[in-house]
Amino acid sequence: MNRRAAAALLAVAGVLSGCWDQRELNELAFVQAAAIEEGEGGNIRLTAHVYHPGETSGSESGGGRNKEPINIATENATVFGASRDTSVELGRILQWSHMRVLLIGEGFARTHDIRNVLDFFSRDHEPRGTIAIMVTKGSAGDYLRLHPMIESSMGRELSKIENQTHRYAGKSTMVTLTGVEIAAREAVKTVALPYVVMRAEKPRSPQIGGLAVVDFGTGKLRQVIPPEHAPFVLMIKNRYAGGILNLPCGRNAGAGNDSFDVGKSRARVKPRFVRGGLKLDVRVDLEGSIGELVCSKVITVSQTDAFTRNVERKVETGIQDAFELLQRNRTDCLDIGNGLSRFHPGQWKKWRSDWPDRFARASVSVHVNVRLRNTGLTAGKKL
Repeated sequence: MNRRAAAALLAVAGVLSGCWDQRELNELAFVQAAAIEEGEGGNIRLTAHVYHPGETSGSESGGGRNKEPINIATENATVFGASRDTSVELGRILQWSHMRVLLIGEGFARTHDIRNVLDFFSRDHEPRGTIAIMVTKGSAGDYLRLHPMIESSMGRELSKIENQTHRYAGKSTMVTLTGVEIAAREAVKTVALPYVVMRAEKPRSPQIGGLAVVDFGTGKLRQVIPPEHAPFVLMIKNRYAGGILNLPCGRNAGAGNDSFDVGKSRARVKPRFVRGGLKLDVRVDLEGSIGELVCSKVITVSQTDAFTRNVERKVETGIQDAFELLQRNRTDCLDIGNGLSRFHPGQWKKWRSDWPDRFARASVSVHVNVRLRNTGLTAGKKL
């Protein structure tokens, strides 16, 4: 090959390998979190929580310079339109590949089809499927305007709170954009999302506790499950990663509590078809350790058995109460119907049309088995 031919080949290769739609970094605003709520005139209000251009990659671990992220709010008939309108004020185009959290206001979720909002984040090539989806009590944008207590931004703080609440407190769950997309294709299109509330006392801070149940058949919020019921809902769904169960010492609220640290939870729900109705046999196996003892002792075998039975009664009651709460609202967010559609398709075909009523009328029996791993260093003796 002569020199002219080689030069021509290199020129063509350079043209073909170029990025025709590339943008410079100083044209982009990298979104870390976003909030969706209702704007004026029925528009969508988008609050984008973007990295400050002066923030360095070492800021998350404490190294490098760290400037607070910028919040920019716009309104438009669509999320895509609102995202492009930010360029009017920022002079930059939003870039979604670094986004961690999407907040949806409770008021918006009750009155609007949030499938239309999520369609943008699913369809666009930049947002990742790992984005955490949460529902907020009150204005979603207000949570992004708070000052983080420990992390460098509210986007990071909300992401960490969700993770740790799920793993150690057991009062909420973790749901990603991909998880929502999968659940929306199930037979029962009901998803329990983390529910975020604002701490009333100062300093104001977000708290994740409870579940927001969204029906993706209609795209609207159906029910909010309070934090005291959330652990037992998660146990039934096999989504309980761990947490603390408080065991009251007596009827008097000031008598104190023992506590049990759940390290492992496994549930099995067996449906039985009895006389044209549905009976659910729920079995839950727990493993864990004693967190603290105020009114109990676990020195002898009988004392240990009494403590574990107390834990079992607590969980059995909690699961029964959780079922009653959901059945009153005809809301199956426990994957009961999805299980029937997979393993009993013939029966599901008969019940599919009136499943919410069938679920509400189902009888439930609960059996809990607790295995105590250890009693702690003091073996139940008070210090």
